Amino acid sequence: MSENLEPGSKLPSERDLVEALNVGRSSIREALRILEIMGLVEVLPGKGAFVKAITGDLFMPLSELLSTQQESLHHHFEARMVLEPAAAALAARRASRKEVASLRKNMESFKENLSEENLVGLIRADIQFHRLVANATRDDKKARSAMRSHLLAARRNLGLAGSK
Repeated sequence: MSENLEPGSKLPSERDLVEALNVGRSSIREALRILEIMGLVEVLPGKGAFVKAITGDLFMPLSELLSTQQESLHHHFEARMVLEPAAAALAARRASRKEVASLRKNMESFKENLSEENLVGLIRADIQFHRLVANATRDDKKARSAMRSHLLAARRNLGLAGSK
């Protein structure tokens, strides 16, 4: 287990990790969940866990990162307060039945992940929700581009530029 893994490399299976590290399966799952939240691996159900490219400063604790990025966070939330209600209003007026169904399905996924305390699932559902709302606005490319740029800038400011 001492080999270096390149981005895109598949990690050993949970079973192999349990045997090699002599720990319980729940410990392996929790470690993979933490690595996924940190943006170091991507877990694809039924396929395995894959190494992601490293972005940001891995050695900076989250509390320090948040305190050093306070101004960026403030701007991020200010921009969200302007963009999100406007996008939601447009989406509410313009969404097709299929898009509304996708939004409902997304909210069910969010509720399910919340009840299961699945943080990775919550983050994924939140990101997907914002994508669905942006698409449902049917606004021109500039509006969608502005929302995407805003989300990417927020991730970059938080050291999560490579996250999906």
